[in-house]
Amino acid sequence: MMIGANAVMIKDAPFGSVQGGAYEMSRSGTEGGRRLSVLFTSAIDFNSNSSLGISAKVMSQAKASEEAGHDVYISKDYGLETRIERPSSGEVVASHVRKTAGDRRSKYAFLSNWSLANGVEAVVIRFDHLDNVFCSFSKQLRSNGVVLAVEFPTFPFEMERDARHKRLLESRKYLSYVVHRAYAWLESLRAKHAPRYFDYAITYLDDDTIWGVPNITYDNGIDLGAIPLRKAGAPCEAVRLLAVAKFSPHHGVDRLIRGLAEYKGARPVLLTLVGVGAENPSLEKLVSELKLEDFIVFAGAATGSKLDAFFDDADVAVGSLGLHRIGISLGSTMKSREYCARGIPFIYSFPEKGFNGDEEFTLLLPSNDDPIPIDKVVAFANRTATDPETGSKMRAFAEKQFDWKVQMDKVLKVLEAEVTDKRGKKG
Repeated sequence: MMIGANAVMIKDAPFGSVQGGAYEMSRSGTEGGRRLSVLFTSAIDFNSNSSLGISAKVMSQAKASEEAGHDVYISKDYGLETRIERPSSGEVVASHVRKTAGDRRSKYAFLSNWSLANGVEAVVIRFDHLDNVFCSFSKQLRSNGVVLAVEFPTFPFEMERDARHKRLLESRKYLSYVVHRAYAWLESLRAKHAPRYFDYAITYLDDDTIWGVPNITYDNGIDLGAIPLRKAGAPCEAVRLLAVAKFSPHHGVDRLIRGLAEYKGARPVLLTLVGVGAENPSLEKLVSELKLEDFIVFAGAATGSKLDAFFDDADVAVGSLGLHRIGISLGSTMKSREYCARGIPFIYSFPEKGFNGDEEFTLLLPSNDDPIPIDKVVAFANRTATDPETGSKMRAFAEKQFDWKVQMDKVLKVLEAEVTDKRGKKG
């Protein structure tokens, strides 16, 4: 990680106190007539193994925008530290350290003050909370002409949020439950006035508006340069299934486990679970209860060459099998896109944007809570194994449909037009 020669650490500053002399940015890469100065930000902790997939997505969005010729920055949390970096080089141009993990106010004050002091014209933020901190952040940016777009990775998200609250009750964390429910109630009130707080929503939905705010429709993309094509290993007696996720109930892995318990076929089926999430303890308990320890492996989190090796040794990947549990009727998951780019056939159980469900390399299963019919999965694995070109066909499909450069162009064109309009009004 390189620290820019002109970068400084920014101390706490209140919302609204833009002190031009207190903030500096690295001069490298800022000249050359780029069209839009944009900051990407989120609440993701880039130190956390449980957020690897999400952090990779945000980085890919920022890099694709930079490669399109825009002047791009990304804010990244590392524990209590927030750094503003250049996406491709990793050069740190400014940083801020919070006193506590819950001190979101000083973080967003830092981001808004730095943005205004350094000519940022648009901010893209991954939805976190619609609370007082966000509203103050929004007010300072928008009152100074900055365009604010909020990306909703899931919408509607209420059922997913309610499921998290239910787990708090089940864990007897009653005070935390009450606090979270109160925040949710306040958020629902603010949502009715969302046009006051941001200019655009960004979702994969085709809706014209989200909460009354104009919606920019795009699809989840992938950084093809960061995803290698699978090197399929030697044929194996067993069908090897692979699921990679920060496991939650909506991934529906329990359906797969229960399906394996009911499977009576001749060809053995093995399942490897890569990743760690809130659902892991429940899944491990279910595997133990069904006495499937010899067929299911919990491999923990994996990245880089270790993750590549898991894909090379698998026959079929597992997409989300439970999105219906959080009220999602149309999906656009990163998981399916990565599987496609890697060239590994996969199963899933919901309408997925970008796929018709009848591709030779996908198996669309029922969207319910029934055990997965493993015999159908085995037949699918046998069928796809007969075509040695399956991997290259999937890769070509991904290049055409899911490259982040294509998807981010849809977003940036709208933001660029809005910024241009604001410039014209100032002139």
